[in-house]
This record gives sequence, structure tokens and C-alpha cells, in this order.
Amino acid sequence: MANEFASSPSPPGNVAILFAELERRTLRPAGETVFWTYLVAGIIALGGFGVILEALRALLADGDREWGSLYTALLTYSPAIAGPALLQIVFETPTNRRLTAFVVISGLCTVAVMVGLFMFGTRLGALAWVAALLACAGSAWLWWIANADNVGLHDDPEAPLGGSETAPLSGDYGQFKV
Repeated sequence: MANEFASSPSPPGNVAILFAELERRTLRPAGETVFWTYLVAGIIALGGFGVILEALRALLADGDREWGSLYTALLTYSPAIAGPALLQIVFETPTNRRLTAFVVISGLCTVAVMVGLFMFGTRLGALAWVAALLACAGSAWLWWIANADNVGLHDDPEAPLGGSETAPLSGDYGQFKV
């Protein structure tokens, strides 16, 4: 007797489903002006204000530049952006267990990288700076995917029952009697 499951296509694996969801969340807000404005103004400029100040201070210094404060600012920016974004995914309704697992792994990786860079950054030299910058970019991406479905950051949010909020209402109340 032939295996009845041999000819049927197998469903996508859990990792493939997770990657598809991450891809969807990565691509979803790409054309949203409000989303980009919040990212640039809120997450990068205001959230990274300490990084910007330390960069300016180091660049405008006379004589020897002190880069240690900028490095520390980069390392503290990353978990400050990644942490709330990861928690936001955990508290989403409905819960997506695959994304929750991704959050646990991402959170542990963020903590491990930050602790490692704090402890061994001086020994790693330029590699530590590259890792710190990549951690900041990764944290911004985590914020991105956490907020991809946030209707408050969409250019044209849809009404809760669907359709445009500016469309005229259908029907009338001409036959209504009190």
C-alpha cells in the first residue's frame, strides 16, 4: 500500500511561516509617510538624541576626541529601542506564538551582544563599533516589525468596520418614526 501522504505537498514549516510573517511586517509599512516620519523623528532623532549629542560633542572637540561616550550611547540606544518593541510584540492580540519565540531569541541575543560589547569592546576595536552600529540598526528593524500593523502609523487608516472614514454613509432615516 502506497503512502497516502507521499504525493501531497507538505505544509510550510514553522520557521518558514515565521519568516513569511517577518517579511510581511518588513514590507508592509515601506510606503507609509506617517510611519517613516515617526521612525525618523521619534525613533532615530529623539530616541537617539543621546547618540547624536555624543557624536556632535566628539566631532566638535578641540584636540583629542573622546569616543568612549559615543560608544556607550550606541550601546544603550540599542536595548532602549529593541526592548519596548519586543514587549509590544509579546502583548499583541491575538498572540502569535512563533513571533513570541522570535522575541525571546531576539531579546536574549540583544542582551548577550550588549553585555559582550560592554565587557570586551575595548579589545575588539573597530569590530566593536561595527557591531554596535549593527545592533542599533537591528533594534530599529525590531521596532519596525513591531509597529508594521499599527494603524495609527498608517497614512490612511481604515474605519473599524472597513471602508474609508471619509466616504458618505449609505441609507437614510427618512422612514424612521418616533
